[in-house]
Amino acid sequence: MSLSENQEALDQLQTEARNPVAHRIDFLDTLGLCEAFNREEERVSKAIACCLPEISSLIDDLVPRLQAGGRLIYVGAGNSGRVGFMDCSELPVTFSADPKQFLTVVAGGTNAIIHAQEGAEDSQSDGVTQLEALHLTLKDTVIGISASGRTPFVVGALKVAIERNCLTATITNTRPSTLDSLRPTYNICALTGSEFLAGSTRLKAGSAAKQILNMISTCSMIKLNKTYKGLMIDVRVKNHKLKARGRRIVRQVCDGAPMYTIDQDGIISLEATYIPETESGDHILDCHIEQCEGSINLACAVAISGLAPDVAKQSLKSVNSNFQNFLESLGYQPSDLPVAPNTTEYFLCVDGGGTKCSVSIATRSGLVGRGRAGACNFNCVKLDDMMRQITLAFTEAISQLPSVEQYNFKRMPKLTRVWVGLAGIYHISGIDLEPLTRKLEDLFSVSYQSEILKLTSDDIL
Repeated sequence: MSLSENQEALDQLQTEARNPVAHRIDFLDTLGLCEAFNREEERVSKAIACCLPEISSLIDDLVPRLQAGGRLIYVGAGNSGRVGFMDCSELPVTFSADPKQFLTVVAGGTNAIIHAQEGAEDSQSDGVTQLEALHLTLKDTVIGISASGRTPFVVGALKVAIERNCLTATITNTRPSTLDSLRPTYNICALTGSEFLAGSTRLKAGSAAKQILNMISTCSMIKLNKTYKGLMIDVRVKNHKLKARGRRIVRQVCDGAPMYTIDQDGIISLEATYIPETESGDHILDCHIEQCEGSINLACAVAISGLAPDVAKQSLKSVNSNFQNFLESLGYQPSDLPVAPNTTEYFLCVDGGGTKCSVSIATRSGLVGRGRAGACNFNCVKLDDMMRQITLAFTEAISQLPSVEQYNFKRMPKLTRVWVGLAGIYHISGIDLEPLTRKLEDLFSVSYQSEILKLTSDDIL
């Protein structure tokens, strides 16, 4: 194709056309610009909806290849390459995927991800060279991303993949296109139309590519048993945020039931116990996850089953890491104790006096539970005895909740606020309240530091 013919072909692309809103863009105020931009972006999901049958078929073909050790390779230039790289780079962290199995080939190399190298996309031979260097096999899948459907670098790369009989797919935003003519296994064409700024395919075309790649990778990981009930059960806990997420996932998978945990010496607990949502509870779970090789999947399996990590790992392997099948192999049934809805707010008050301890639980509608036990004067009663009385009163109060027929410290509604008022608490100078605070945090599964738990004298209550 001559230079003039190439230019003419570019001029005919849907993504290069002027948008109908273009004539008034310069006269819109900032809010009007944002509203017009947003209206254009709303077209993306509708365009992708037309491609769902093709996308789902691609995923069904891709998953067995990944299970067999094949690679998923994204190929793109400019923004298309960056979008592919962004999706690909998240998979090892989110799903503990092997980074060698998920690759992105970008025109101009790795530097082009950070600094635009516009001329790099024009070399079809470079696309050929880079794909040949990967020594493709039948198990590999290559997805070419090109809004125009004619990027030379991507065309060259796809030619190699097709010659090697790989599973191939293209993500484009124009039809017909050069990539269509190559006859890839799947041609995903999201017709997003002209851009808000003519030819700026980092906008709607880029949004479409990102959504489609996110869909392909995420749905594939779900089919590969990398998730459980919408939870990232295979996430790698490499920083504070992910450690907190890991603890939360273990708690959510166990669904409020008691857990078997492994201590820092590698010894698993003989009985399953309730792990409070407190600093001490977090420490227990952090240690448990660490002893399970940092694997959230394995940590959940051990917490529910009580199996040794190596045995639990083998059991998971026998069901291809399908956590639901693992639970079924144990004959595990979620606790049938009714649980208060998460939307209900519960407020608890402890009035610990010299002769009795009263615990009241209320919602915004009024009092729903009350319990009584023995004396809780801080001057006269030992800490363990005091906690025993508070626990007795709490047990009686919680058993009266409409949504809880019985309470055995396996499951409980989440408390929004807790106020504990104890007689004699400020009558002794230099008193250390930390042991009491920790025990109250563990009992009610709340945090003093976050101010959900309030501890005062009973006369302030």
